[in-house]
Amino acid sequence: MKTEQIMAALAARFRPPIWAFLPQVPDSTGGPASHTADAVAMSVWPSRGLEIHGIEVKVYRGDWLRELKRPAKAEAVCQYCDRWWLAIGDPSVIRDGELPAAWGLLIPRGDEMMVKVQAPQLTPTAMDRGFLAALLRRAAEVIIPKNSIADQLREEYSRGETVGRKTVERHAKEANERTEKLQKALDEFENASGLSISSWNSGRIGAAVRAFMDDPSQRLRQELQRAHDRVVEMCAALEKGLAEWPTAAPPDQVRGSHA
Repeated sequence: MKTEQIMAALAARFRPPIWAFLPQVPDSTGGPASHTADAVAMSVWPSRGLEIHGIEVKVYRGDWLRELKRPAKAEAVCQYCDRWWLAIGDPSVIRDGELPAAWGLLIPRGDEMMVKVQAPQLTPTAMDRGFLAALLRRAAEVIIPKNSIADQLREEYSRGETVGRKTVERHAKEANERTEKLQKALDEFENASGLSISSWNSGRIGAAVRAFMDDPSQRLRQELQRAHDRVVEMCAALEKGLAEWPTAAPPDQVRGSHA
């Protein structure tokens, strides 16, 4: 586990409403602050003892070895705690016999931190105002007040409402524009074709247009075929008339021959 993963697992282990969990808590505020604990958790239920637990996080063995050489670093905050823990990201960080007697050990198991060595009960020093101020300042930095959450929810709701209204207006405008274009195209089609499209005949007109579009020369062929048929009929009528025409000489020719 990396440091941020260990901190997330610790926050899950010491989670509300049973615990208050604060990362990076110094032993005081301002100039008097000398050392910082990686995390401090306090039980907030009297049935759980209202204990304060301090935690040091180590990911690399070199960091742990430096911690062993500077016991005063942990003592700065440990003196106010009921229990003190070492949380490691890998078992190789610490070796047998290196854990101080007053410390507990938390090791990773999956995404969780589990107890390898139980932290013993300590006798803490009475909390001074410097450490109390450090706790309160860190709490103010980490924990968002409920009224701020409500304000954020109202802001997000208002922002979402505005975005939603603009989205609806945009879609309505686009729909109106599409409707106007379709109406214009329909008017142009009716004016050019002489057809009036309504709900009852729209299907038949559509099918006829589709048939014409599939074979645009069909209409021309039909017109030519009708013209051809009329010519054939006229030719047949002329042949019949010629066949029935009298073969005798016209009357004028007959009278001229007698003169």
